[in-house]
Amino acid sequence: MVKGSDVSRKVLVIFGTVHLVLPDGSKLTCNHIKLEARNNAILHVHGQSSFPGKLNVINYSPDGTREYKDAAAIGSGGGEGNGSGSLYVHSADILAEQESVKEGLFSKGSNGSAIGGGKRSGIDPNHQVVVYDGSVTAKGGYDGASIGGGHKGNQGGPSSSMAEMWKLYTDQKATVPA
Repeated sequence: MVKGSDVSRKVLVIFGTVHLVLPDGSKLTCNHIKLEARNNAILHVHGQSSFPGKLNVINYSPDGTREYKDAAAIGSGGGEGNGSGSLYVHSADILAEQESVKEGLFSKGSNGSAIGGGKRSGIDPNHQVVVYDGSVTAKGGYDGASIGGGHKGNQGGPSSSMAEMWKLYTDQKATVPA
């Protein structure tokens, strides 16, 4: 449980199944939540009643070090076969955002997705992202999807095939309530 109205951490590493409770009015901010399938990582984020807590994961380095540039904001740290674990959202407010910097005519930024895979990875086939209730805002970086794969990963990253991207679109479209 997050105690306090505004708590900051650099990285949270999830092993096994974790239930993160965000009480009313609380806010947890960090740069990266390491949620990897190889650690059997399953994260349940719970809000409470009418004013749910907020989880802000912003993979950005104001000092320019870009320490986690290959990692997803919430998900894997990147690398072949290193997919993300499962994320379940229960009445919480989540913002997951990657760094994307415009320099002149060119952009640079993170290689990971906002939620899912880091560089060269996606969401592990045995894991999933499910929003039961609440609000999720995901903004991928220059080379990563908002939800899905990072650079050269699967599930909608910039190197995915059109067939994969169409499957993602149609799968997501089928789950949107009427």
